[in-house]
Amino acid sequence: MPANVLRQVHTEHGFTAIVTAQAGAKAGVQGSDTMVVPPWIA
Repeated sequence: MPANVLRQVHTEHGFTAIVTAQAGAKAGVQGSDTMVVPPWIA
């Protein structure tokens, strides 16, 4: 997925995701300008 594009996952059942990102990638929360390196990337 391209950078800076909002993405959300909704499910009514269990969900498992395998997420990869380059070192130092940052993520944020919709409506906030704060970007952080999530613990699962660091």
